[in-house]
Amino acid sequence: MKLSVKWQLDAALLSRPVDLTALVSLSRLEPDKFLEDNTLYRLVSVLLNEKNDKKSDKVGGLTLWVCCNL
Repeated sequence: MKLSVKWQLDAALLSRPVDLTALVSLSRLEPDKFLEDNTLYRLVSVLLNEKNDKKSDKVGGLTLWVCCNL
């Protein structure tokens, strides 16, 4: 069973620190999937605009990697 990008983003957001490595890989393989279900919008709005530095030290950089692959 293949998990959706939305599901993987939700799982990543629950982890501490936030782990986006699966999403970076997916953005290379299936970039169109990020446009479904508002996933790209959520990724940017939740992670790049995050004011809480404790979520992750590298989350901003990995989020940008995902966006670059799209």
